[in-house]
Amino acid sequence: LRASPEETMPSIDFRIQTAKLLLELDQPGSAVALLRRLLREKDTVAEVWFLLCMAHRMRGDSDELQEAALRGIRYLRSVGGEEQARHPVHGEVLRREDFEALAGDVTERLLAGDQAAEEAQQAQQARAVMEAQERELAADTSAEGGDRGDGG
Repeated sequence: LRASPEETMPSIDFRIQTAKLLLELDQPGSAVALLRRLLREKDTVAEVWFLLCMAHRMRGDSDELQEAALRGIRYLRSVGGEEQARHPVHGEVLRREDFEALAGDVTERLLAGDQAAEEAQQAQQARAVMEAQERELAADTSAEGGDRGDGG
């Protein structure tokens, strides 16, 4: 019997530790490749997002750093703000502030853009509802006008 790729793949924890070692050995490119593969497999591990931020920062990839930080923060928000993942350096619980510390004020701007996009979507939905109500009112008014014309 041949083992499936999932059966021969090292555990997620092992690969996270490997990514940490790659970062310690100043090999952020290899760490990015490993972490991206991990995220394709399972994107619900805050520590993986954080390590990806660290790797992008080491490489000077500010756009990639910002995107990874934003996605990590979004994930943390989806689970209530904290995950029982440990910060790879100080061992405390990993929090949104840890991502912001790596990505700087850019993350705040991205989150503001996120909020603006949500507000724009809500405004568009409200316009669509109002337009539908106006069409309905216009249809009712023309139907009433037709009734009056037939009754006279």
